[in-house]
Amino acid sequence: MWTYVVRRLLLMVPTLFLISLINFGIVNLAPVKPPSNVRPETGDFDASASMEAKEAEHIFRRTFFLDRPVFFNTRYDLEDGEILWLLTMPQREWELPKDRTRASAALDDYGRMIIPHLIRIATLANAEGDALAEGFRQEYATRWNEARSRWLDAGQTPGLAVWPPPEEAPPFDPAFRARLLTLALGRLANNAPRRPIVVYGKEPSVEDRAFNAAVREEAARLRTIFRDPRTTDAEKLELWGAWYDANRAEWEYSTLDCVRIFFTETRFWNFWRKLFHLDLGTSFTYRKEVWDLILDRIDVSLTLSLGSLLIAYLISIPLGILSAVTHRSASDVVVTLALFAAYSFPTMFLGVLLVIYLGIDLKLFPVSGFTGVDYRDLAVVGKIRDVLHHVALPMATLTIGSLAFYSRFMKAGLIDVIREDYVRTARAKGLSEFVVVMKHAVRNSLIPIITLLGTSLPVIIGGSIIVEYIFEIEGMGKLAYEAVLKKDYSVILGLNILTAVLTMVGVFLADLAYAVVDPRISYK
Repeated sequence: MWTYVVRRLLLMVPTLFLISLINFGIVNLAPVKPPSNVRPETGDFDASASMEAKEAEHIFRRTFFLDRPVFFNTRYDLEDGEILWLLTMPQREWELPKDRTRASAALDDYGRMIIPHLIRIATLANAEGDALAEGFRQEYATRWNEARSRWLDAGQTPGLAVWPPPEEAPPFDPAFRARLLTLALGRLANNAPRRPIVVYGKEPSVEDRAFNAAVREEAARLRTIFRDPRTTDAEKLELWGAWYDANRAEWEYSTLDCVRIFFTETRFWNFWRKLFHLDLGTSFTYRKEVWDLILDRIDVSLTLSLGSLLIAYLISIPLGILSAVTHRSASDVVVTLALFAAYSFPTMFLGVLLVIYLGIDLKLFPVSGFTGVDYRDLAVVGKIRDVLHHVALPMATLTIGSLAFYSRFMKAGLIDVIREDYVRTARAKGLSEFVVVMKHAVRNSLIPIITLLGTSLPVIIGGSIIVEYIFEIEGMGKLAYEAVLKKDYSVILGLNILTAVLTMVGVFLADLAYAVVDPRISYK
């Protein structure tokens, strides 16, 4: 028995890893809102946005690891030509607006890893002669052809005026080089400062405050280089070059550093690192820990789900037994018709009917909320009565539709058991029909019900989206629905992982319960 328990528990670890891998991949395939400080039409920085707004956007993306690749990070192997192409994309009229936006967002996300490339590009842009064109002509021509092919595949043929041939591109004339130098220096001022540590919903530690103070001081010093109107771009480049030489070791990657970056500087690694410490992350929308959001609403979902599940089992099991014992009789037909009539009502339709007739017309029950406005002023008994009064309609909505489902399983299982030889033997001994059914048959017919109960465990956390919206209850179902609408990936992943864990635990407990109700099952 214990060997089986240990084996099942160990099997949950790789299962949870695979589930989280699939969930994480699916969630991160969803489109992410572009930074708010980027012009959609050009993809360039919005000059009207304040530096504080831009910095807040960068901090937000860094805090939630949105600036990192999903599974594998190969940014240590970036090419200068790729950075040049992205840096100059807003200057090319024939580029699609969405591509300009993506280019600016990509440069933001690369962070400090593109500092060496920016330094080299700025140095070549400031150099005399044709060094810049010679260094990047082939790379530029290759990307020119790729972009032109995308336009042609889309059925669009821009004129030659905005499509210079590869042998004439890029137009590295003095005006272009001066503009490129300014772009590179501006990007250095944006990407070089380190980002402060921000943990939403928690007070920063003393170490974090000291680090953030040093980061702010460094950022102010670096941005002064770019903003100082008294220095030319060439002089600014010298200052940046001196700063880069002093910090060059940061970008000299060994093989071990590349392996570390490849695996650990990704969204998935940080997600699992937090999950290993039982941290589900922080909500984008609420700026609170996902655990705090769950704990704030878990009492609502537990009350509704457990209450409706308990009532459904207490009603459907006796009805299933009655239908099995009186199979094909008038009472069986009446029970079956009544249950399937209730089952045919959609949850949304049934909930609205109860609200209109029992809540609005007859005013027997409240139609919204989990508690009344004076809940905090009530005594313990009064609070219990207030909650029961408010959950009566939503609990009835959840319960009525599930009665037919559970009772049919109970009936089918009991009919199969009644036909077994040991039940006929019990009848032959002269035992009453009540003893035969309740003592010998019902116990072994509970296996389908136990299976359903095990798989119903995640529903306790998940709640009911439809019911919670109809009755305006702030539960787990509504939280999940709003997280999907707002693309709050931390909440979605946290709830999915919690649901996966509860599913595995429910199935595991159901397997153990099989041996309790059926002596023929053993895990030795």
